Amino acid sequence: MASRKIAERLKNKDIRIIYTSDLKRAKETAEIIAKHHNLQIKIDKRLRDRDTGDCAGTKIRLSDHFKQLRKKAKRQNVDVNSLKFPGGESTNDHIIRTKEFLKEINNCKENILIVAHGGTNKVIMAVTKKEKDRESIWKSKQKNTCVNILKKERGIYKIILTNCTKHLES
Repeated sequence: MASRKIAERLKNKDIRIIYTSDLKRAKETAEIIAKHHNLQIKIDKRLRDRDTGDCAGTKIRLSDHFKQLRKKAKRQNVDVNSLKFPGGESTNDHIIRTKEFLKEINNCKENILIVAHGGTNKVIMAVTKKEKDRESIWKSKQKNTCVNILKKERGIYKIILTNCTKHLES
């Protein structure tokens, strides 16, 4: 339902390329949006959310896993962003992977739609703002099917809209 609402919201926008994560919900949302634009989606695994490894799908809340990582970082006197979830990746890994994707599309002159996940959206927003404090990445909100609009002017990204879900109100 939410994916149809966002597709309706974006149907008259000038979108030329759609990139999406290969994970089911993002891919399905991208496919619904793409129908309005007669576009093929481009699937890219780098747009996946942070890999939480063995912690994914457990009954323990992800925020509790993050607390455990923070405690471990403090005990070991290391940067929490460098610590990996068991069987997963670190925040730094996620940032590097997302930056590689952004670098690849950086010279594109056409309007791009990226259908990703909350964590990846946060990384994109932080990278485009040249955010130095990586902890602030996780403090921002990114609701499901939210819209973020960034505009590139003279090589610098400007955030026009963030975390907008007005399409869900109707």
